[in-house]
Amino acid sequence: MPQASVIIPAYNAAAFIERAVTTALRQTLKDIEVLVVDDGSTDATATIVQSLAQKDSSLRLIRLPSNRGVSAARNAALEVARGDWIATLDADDWYDEERLERLVAAGKDAEIVVDNRYQLYEGRDERNLFLPDEGSATFHVPSAEYAARCTSSEARPWSALFPIYRRSLIDRGRIRFDERLKTGEDTLFLFLALDLAPGVMFVSKPGYFRVVRKDSLSFSAPLACQAAFIAVLREALEKDWRNAELRIAVQAMLRTSECNHRIRRIGRPLKRGQIIEGMCAALRDPGGAFLLLRHLARAR
Repeated sequence: MPQASVIIPAYNAAAFIERAVTTALRQTLKDIEVLVVDDGSTDATATIVQSLAQKDSSLRLIRLPSNRGVSAARNAALEVARGDWIATLDADDWYDEERLERLVAAGKDAEIVVDNRYQLYEGRDERNLFLPDEGSATFHVPSAEYAARCTSSEARPWSALFPIYRRSLIDRGRIRFDERLKTGEDTLFLFLALDLAPGVMFVSKPGYFRVVRKDSLSFSAPLACQAAFIAVLREALEKDWRNAELRIAVQAMLRTSECNHRIRRIGRPLKRGQIIEGMCAALRDPGGAFLLLRHLARAR
């Protein structure tokens, strides 16, 4: 059995999939498998991955017949993944080559391990640490505290990090990515895992390189995607949470998401120059207009 399975969902990722796959295959943790799920791509994504798989037997290509979304792609890989640890990697991102070895070593007595990451921006020659530099520290964060850090408005949310999970934890909770979601699916997955685990081992040394692209769904998701996330969070509140603090965190995430959705319903048409549409949206939701004005004032 491999020590780790790296799951890479890919849709029309021909421009960058080779880099992601190569950094996964070059991990110093040698006993791994890399599962690329081609989510109905219409470009050369599958061809590129097949070519790489011919050179390395630890790489497997899974092809979905149509584009079903990132959640379905990850779930398809989870069904066949054999590793003791499950790691995800977006097709346009990459790993430091020692990342998995470092995280698996830190997770000797843990079920969830996460590290800091670098954030890069498409077309710009710069990279920034996502969280403040903690040096080389490794420390335990209780699940309730970790969830609170995911919803805090005072700092960058820890829900935007990329944990690895023990397969036994995922199986115990029968956790899967919600296929109704195109954004936020990893946050919900994280909260479900935190509800089962006592905490998370945090490794300060960054090993994940996250590329922010202009067309990324995470940053330009349609309002319908955000509305779907809100609906799923409301549904999640009805769940019987083992850890009451996790339910509180879901409530906080819901409040934040609802506020952001109201702001975007008014702000998005205004930003596009659709003044009448934006003003009508503001008239329908005066409270949302107030939230938008407050958001703009804070951004100054």
